[in-house]
Amino acid sequence: MPEDHNNELDPEIAALLGEVDVPGVHEEEDDRDEPQNAPASKEQLTEITGSEHFKNVIDGVKTDITEILIRTKALYEDPPDKKDKFTYREKLTTAYWNLIGFLAPKTVTGIDTNKLMCFRYGLLDTNWLDDTQMNIIRSIPLSEKSSESIYYMDEWFLNIGKDKIRPSVLDETMFIKKRGEKNDEKLNKKQGQFDAELQLTKTRQKEVENIVMLIDNAFEQIKERPDWGMFPELHLKEPLNEIQKDALSTMIEAVKDWQKIDKKLDISFQNLVGFADEISELKEQLAENGDNNNNVEAGVIHNELICVKQMFKMCVGRRGNHFPILEKDYFMPDEKQVATKENVLKILKDVEYLDAGLFRRTHKGVENRIFPMVILLPSYGEDGICWEPFDRHNRAASKSRLAIPMYSKNLKDTILRALADLRWQIAKERAQHYWMEEGLTGHYYEYYTEPELKGDIKSFFIDDYILWITKESQGIQKLDKRVRNAFWRYMPFPQAVKEDLKTRGFAYLDLYKKDENIAMSDGY
Repeated sequence: MPEDHNNELDPEIAALLGEVDVPGVHEEEDDRDEPQNAPASKEQLTEITGSEHFKNVIDGVKTDITEILIRTKALYEDPPDKKDKFTYREKLTTAYWNLIGFLAPKTVTGIDTNKLMCFRYGLLDTNWLDDTQMNIIRSIPLSEKSSESIYYMDEWFLNIGKDKIRPSVLDETMFIKKRGEKNDEKLNKKQGQFDAELQLTKTRQKEVENIVMLIDNAFEQIKERPDWGMFPELHLKEPLNEIQKDALSTMIEAVKDWQKIDKKLDISFQNLVGFADEISELKEQLAENGDNNNNVEAGVIHNELICVKQMFKMCVGRRGNHFPILEKDYFMPDEKQVATKENVLKILKDVEYLDAGLFRRTHKGVENRIFPMVILLPSYGEDGICWEPFDRHNRAASKSRLAIPMYSKNLKDTILRALADLRWQIAKERAQHYWMEEGLTGHYYEYYTEPELKGDIKSFFIDDYILWITKESQGIQKLDKRVRNAFWRYMPFPQAVKEDLKTRGFAYLDLYKKDENIAMSDGY
């Protein structure tokens, strides 16, 4: 949070002081042994009820935060009147978020294990879980790595603070003003152009590597030519055989392709240099204007926390459980349903197999696989969400942003909701003003309006996408024929699955035959 926020009580906490009659809270400042903002010491924590973990979590945290947290926690655990438990629960939620707000900037420099587990898992007090549940939490490696961009909440803030991940955007207009207005907007645009060009360049580099490998293999076939047996004394080599002639033709075509790509690479390198120079110049201007200082970093963390809290709300929904603290009654003791990196990545890979185009984008005729950034939120929500389909300054190569709650009842369905949300937003952005007429969204909108379905169209799409992946891929017909036709066309299953489905019903066989007819024509 910004520096001026560190010495003030959160407005929600300030309001709390006037709403709850908690013993000791209204003591005069002069009667205290320490300033209000001083951190709580170990000596002061000895009389606090709760696990040793809880005491270590609040150790070193500002007194004005710990006082409210300790007392509201005690009242929630043992309310004077049972009917007030919900009230104390709400106030404890506010106090807990104030603790998270204090810890968030410290994730950049590092926090101890107890605070880390609180921030990452919502684990405030180990007494609130049973042995089975605690064993599940302990079984998750704290240094768990992933081959893809999947982050626990503390890792997310760490990368945001170190400028390795662009901050999330809640209100773009507000964000731009806070980050330096025009110069910062130009910097974001140039950085987006640089990133897009870099992604394109890397893809072309891989194409060149494949061509070189192709040429090497072809050359291996033609370089060995035996002596001509008719006149061995002349030491003449035999002409190329048919296989070698084909290999030579392959080499010639590969060289031509290499020349074409090389010309494009030359342009890309010039563009990268140009963008890099402009980015450097804009950064210098920001530094001269005083926009690039330590307060900016603190402000970014504060703004990111606002976005993350909004992600929590969206994942939980209006009628869900918004309590942000890990508690026995709400935590299912099933390690397979906890959104660890390992569990999430496995499901994402399984879905990507069935929906191969899920993470693929085409830019300047080149298709790239762009795996999204996934933040794992310590919440009880049932809805994974797509926070951003892509960076508005780099639609070609930027990563989408998905938020997945860690403690849902059905992890696969929760992740599928986020992926369906991603599918819908990407398709809608591609079609732009014509989203109700063209592409995936256009075909789905046509189905949606004809039976006059009531409700949010995206919600219907998300439910149908889940059926597409979980049921239709197994040959269990659950979708309307028009929806199935649109999904088969725009989100096709892999060929092996199609081959299996054609034997499971006329609906799939008919679609399979249409594919064959289309393959012999000009396409859709």
